[in-house]
Amino acid sequence: MREGSLGCARWARSGGARPVRAIEIHNGFRLSLPTPPAMDPYLIAALVPLLVQLGLFLRWLHQRMRDDEIARAFVRDMATNHLPHVYDALRQIAAQLGIELPGPPPIRFLELNGERTRRP
Repeated sequence: MREGSLGCARWARSGGARPVRAIEIHNGFRLSLPTPPAMDPYLIAALVPLLVQLGLFLRWLHQRMRDDEIARAFVRDMATNHLPHVYDALRQIAAQLGIELPGPPPIRFLELNGERTRRP
């Protein structure tokens, strides 16, 4: 077994006991704490790419959610601000040609993500 692999060989050689460090707290009272084991380089080598991958995934997820939000805002803006003007222009063209058109349909949004709030 390698010397640094998870500290097992070192622990086995020491008889299973961890080194202890003493901290003086107050008036000679000492607190004995076991020293934390050193970080294993193989563990660090495995954790660094894992954390980088997690960071990249979260960045991608945030970007995708933001893109969907922008697309929803664009569609809502098109429907509420620009469609009435398009229907108005169509009505004027139809009036010049002598065609009678029914009123424009009401704009209704379907909220698929569970939002029940009504937006103007």
